[in-house]
Amino acid sequence: MKALSLSILFALASVSAGAQEFAFAPSAFSGETTESVGGYKKMVAQKVFDALANTRADMPKPNLVLNQLPGSMASFNPDLLQVILDEKAYDVCTTFGKDSLNALAAILAHELVHYYERHDWKRSFARENADLETSRLLQNLEEGLKQETQADYIGGFLAFSVGYNTYGIMRPLLEKLYKAYELPDELPGYPNLPERLKMVDGAMAQLRDLQIVFETANLLTILGQYGTASTYYRHILTTYQSCEIYNNAGVNAALAALTLFDPSDLPYILPLELDPKSRLYAIKNNDLEKEARKNALLETAMEQFKRALVLNEHYGTAYLNKACIHALKAEWEDAEYAIKKGKKKTTDPKSLSDFVVLEGVVAALQNDSTNAVKHWESAKKQGNNWATTNLQTLQKTPRPGMSPTIAGKGL
Repeated sequence: MKALSLSILFALASVSAGAQEFAFAPSAFSGETTESVGGYKKMVAQKVFDALANTRADMPKPNLVLNQLPGSMASFNPDLLQVILDEKAYDVCTTFGKDSLNALAAILAHELVHYYERHDWKRSFARENADLETSRLLQNLEEGLKQETQADYIGGFLAFSVGYNTYGIMRPLLEKLYKAYELPDELPGYPNLPERLKMVDGAMAQLRDLQIVFETANLLTILGQYGTASTYYRHILTTYQSCEIYNNAGVNAALAALTLFDPSDLPYILPLELDPKSRLYAIKNNDLEKEARKNALLETAMEQFKRALVLNEHYGTAYLNKACIHALKAEWEDAEYAIKKGKKKTTDPKSLSDFVVLEGVVAALQNDSTNAVKHWESAKKQGNNWATTNLQTLQKTPRPGMSPTIAGKGL
């Protein structure tokens, strides 16, 4: 790469007031002016953007601007809390055919990660301390490059988590964008294009590793290895946080705890179990050890559900699963409170019927069979299989084996 002047080295960490930071690439056309595009293009871009941004309700949601004027391909402006996507960059994404939405998700997720990871804090600090020595500026440049790589890596998993497969998209997307914008390989404040493509390849290799961990966690859940699956999900959380991943980690910890309950103490099916037969094979430990392990797993599960609600306080599934843990701990008032809150956050009829099933379980565990039957009959009319199973259990009616799906909706 050509030698860079002090001012250019600082360009990655400092921009003039109101300019767009975290751009895919600088452009002679970039600046404060934007001219919003509406219509079909904005509708499509907004749909993809909303799917990505709705994974994090713990931070204010940025606005998406589809800019008719050629700018920096895509950028995040922390001052205006805007993700700005050029219409020209949108058009480049459409050239990917069946992968056009994946390409669009890749570029939008990249910019959102800059916001979620608070990359603007370090750059703002550098901007406000422009008299720092050259070595510090070099360090800021290196940090900026790390942030761009992190945005590719975590952005890729963010897109993957909501159904967009960006693996293998970033390299051809960058190449097409550089060509469309007629940019040289060498750009101030950025690695040259061949180096940038190598960084993208490295980020995608990390992304693939993380996807393998996620897929392994899913398989472990299917195989009934709940404790190990929870550990895998919690490993993902060290890199990428979403309410769904927290919920999956919590559900698996709860399912591991359920294997330690005596079936006679908890004969009813909670609306988070994968398989009602899972508790028939409890680990053969002494009672004290089993009780301690059970309580530890329940606490782990509860912590994951709480964190899911920190990220999204409207995530009804986490309220349902949180209420299940309270029920397992015989915390009846807390269970009823979580059910009440969750029902207010939930609009899906199937999910609402799960809450009704749980109300029946809470009643049955307190020997209130009248209310238990009332709740389960109500949920049964809505087609809830758990309600039918629990009614059969209460009435001691033989029932065929069944494998209901997990209450927490995964990725």
